[in-house]
Amino acid sequence: MSTSPDSPISQMLAGAIQMHEMLVAYVEAGFTRAEAMEILKTMVAEQVRNEIGRR
Repeated sequence: MSTSPDSPISQMLAGAIQMHEMLVAYVEAGFTRAEAMEILKTMVAEQVRNEIGRR
């Protein structure tokens, strides 16, 4: 998915689409929607912690 300046899809939208695809994949793999959301929340929180730690 292109997120160049000329692209109609922003980086934020591209990230949201990817997160939704991950949510759907976890649910299809057998997790409940709540469990899938918890997994994604944990992943995002870890990414934020890592980013803050690099500063």
